[in-house]
Amino acid sequence: MDAYEIALLMANQDAQNPLAMRYGTVQSLNDDGSVSVVPDGQDQAVPAVKCCRLCAGNRVVLLVNGTEWLAVSVMGGECPYEIGDVWTTFSDDSPHDRWPGTTWEQIRDRFLLASGSRGAGATGGEESHVLTQPELPLVEGSFAIRGVGDSFIDAGSNAWGAFYRTGYSSGAWIVTYLSAEGLRPGYSGFGMSFGQNQPHNNMPPYMVAHMWKRTA
Repeated sequence: MDAYEIALLMANQDAQNPLAMRYGTVQSLNDDGSVSVVPDGQDQAVPAVKCCRLCAGNRVVLLVNGTEWLAVSVMGGECPYEIGDVWTTFSDDSPHDRWPGTTWEQIRDRFLLASGSRGAGATGGEESHVLTQPELPLVEGSFAIRGVGDSFIDAGSNAWGAFYRTGYSSGAWIVTYLSAEGLRPGYSGFGMSFGQNQPHNNMPPYMVAHMWKRTA
């Protein structure tokens, strides 16, 4: 109930059975929708009709009509956030102080990601990352192998060495050689090395704010 509704209730009360205003502390929220409140000056809790958003520990305004108790307003203002909600703010105020009786857990160094392939509450990611070999982009290159000049040594019908030649066989020549022992081919090509294996920044553009998750 807001201030106007409380004032209206007080204005329309039965003069023969006037409402009394008390203060108290919420002890617990009950399964039937009522709340247990310990009125100031009493030791025992009384059941009260819940007329506003409450949580255990709240200081509340109570209206009493005979034996009926109404918890009509939270002193200091009602907390608009339910358990499991996230409060995001640039203020340095603690939600514990802003909404007494509530319990919060501060979320630190995290972005929020909408659920989908990952369920709510899942965590992951890293602020910086060093690429592993499978994560590197594919780089393809080529190099040439050239012999020394255009000549070769004919070592006769058969020769063995770094390469070999097989001579005449069954009426056909089978040539499988490039050079014999006396000629060493030369090679020319290239090699490369790059990078320093340092982690890179994984952060998107950002603006920092305080985030709190209500837990109770």
